[in-house]
This record gives sequence, C-alpha cells and structure tokens, in this order.
Amino acid sequence: MIRALALAAVLALSASCRPAEPAKAAAVAPSPYRWTQATADAGFPGSYNFPVFLAQGRAWARHPAGTWSSADGTAWRKEALPASGTNTAYLKEVQLGEAVYALGRIEGNYLGFTITPSIRRTSDFKTWETLGASSTLPRRVFYGAVAFKGAIWIVGGFDGQRSRNEVFRSTDGLTWTQVEAPPWGPRVNPHLVVLKDRLWLIGGGEIDGPAQNDVWVSDDARHWTKVADGVATPEPVGYTAAAFDGRLWLVGANRSGGFSSEMLVSDDGKTWTALSAPWTPRGGVAVWDWNGAMWITGGKYSTGSPPDIRFVYSHDVWAMRRP
Repeated sequence: MIRALALAAVLALSASCRPAEPAKAAAVAPSPYRWTQATADAGFPGSYNFPVFLAQGRAWARHPAGTWSSADGTAWRKEALPASGTNTAYLKEVQLGEAVYALGRIEGNYLGFTITPSIRRTSDFKTWETLGASSTLPRRVFYGAVAFKGAIWIVGGFDGQRSRNEVFRSTDGLTWTQVEAPPWGPRVNPHLVVLKDRLWLIGGGEIDGPAQNDVWVSDDARHWTKVADGVATPEPVGYTAAAFDGRLWLVGANRSGGFSSEMLVSDDGKTWTALSAPWTPRGGVAVWDWNGAMWITGGKYSTGSPPDIRFVYSHDVWAMRRP
C-alpha cells in the first residue's frame, strides 16, 4: 500500500500489487563493492526519510530533530540551522547549486490541507532567508522533487482530491511553469534520480492503492521514454533511489513482505541485480554520493507482529566504495 510510504510513517510491504511484466532480478548475491561503517552513532537520534545535502565540503543531515554536519562522514556535529518550517513528510527541501530551498508550509494532513507558498532558502547553512510567496507553486503533497539542468522540478503528487502526473519547473523557487504532460500515469512519491545527465523516474503509486515500479527516462524532463514495466519480482518498496558509479541503485529494497539489507542495481533501468549489504535491515534511508563512495544513514524497520510491533530506527553511517 502506498499510503504508508506517502505519509512517511510505516513502510508497508505488500505483495498484492505487482507491475505488469516486471523484469526479473537475480537471487541476492554478495556485493562486489566494499562497505565500511564510518560510525555506529552519528550523534543524531535514530530516524528515517530525511535528506542529506552536500555543500561547503561537508555533508548536511536535515534531520527531523535539527541539522548535523560532517566533513568525513565519521564525526558529526550539531549545527545552528533551525527547522525550515517545511514538513518534509508532505513537502520538500531541494538543493539547487550551493543552496537548499524549502518549498512552502502545510497545515493539516493529506485528508485536508492548506499550503502556504512561502519559499525559504539557505546558502550559509546557518539561517533561512524568506524569498517571498510563490503564487505559482503547485499545491501538491507527496510529489517527487529534484534539481536537474539548472532548475528545481516537481513531479506528480496529490492535490487533495486525486493523484497527478503534471511536471513543473522553477529556477528560483518562486516562479513555477508547467511543462508538457508526461506519458506516465498519475502517482504520488515517484523516485527521481539524475544519472549521466538524464532524469530517471522509478515507481510511485496511489494513496490507499497499488504501488508501481515502472521505469522512465528523459533527457529534458519534458519528453519521456518507458524503459521497463517493473523493476523486479517481488517488487521492492521502501527504498531510496540513487545514482552511484554510473549505475542506478535502490537502497533498502525491501521485498517479499519483510525488511532486508538488500539493494537492487542496474546499468540500464531494465535489468536489475540484487546485492546484499552488511548493515541491518531498513527502509527510508538517506543516501548520497560523496568523495568516491555511496553513503547511507538512518532508516527504519520493524520486528514482531500486531499488536506487538516494535520499530527500530537507525543512526549509524556506512560508506560503500568501488571494488
């Protein structure tokens, strides 16, 4: 079910919603890449579904409890940058160049919400400046957002009534323009990855409806080509999509109704290989490409069964380097 993913509350794992003619993934194999644990405790509380940005030679974790930064991935310090006011369970913070933009504020929840289109930005990672109110900011939640070709892009999402498949772009966070209608269907929470100067869209789904794991690619975010109907069987959920080493990665690719330490990797978006990893099972991880390695932190998994479910949140940091 997509609702759990959309609300960023529980990583629901359902085997009932299968994409049409999915590509096959090989059995899980040991990874030829080399993982090392940078730290077992980064200093911030265990959590999930938060971003890490790169600026000023440091990694910046925009954690729900505040901002932490690190120059090496091992030692992390609490920073003064406060919360942006953007509830990132619904809306997004996006990095464009050396600045991070917070795209509005929300009152309510997905059953009924009001978005205040106040755009804030930080470039010194100490304070937020208010750029102004955007009359053209799409009133959406649960959208995909990415920086691509000098602009911020908002893709898909939920407008309070139904899922959408519209695409908008902005170069300053204030003025938004809708571009050509894409050929893929309406969806919430699509995964967006920039790889080799192309934009990839993977999956998404419907609130209280089926998940999708189709794969699309575009050179300009306006004209799209379908690459695959699905990633793998059983379909992955709860993952974070990323680019590293010239390949597409789905990190924390939980399948078969359970959490795992699994990744799926592809060179072309069609054929996916399952690789194991040494970190504990989890979904909703933060992933970033930095200093020749793919890094992860955070994540969440559960143990037990209803009514005795226990959630485990991570705050360790790992780095994966090329073989």
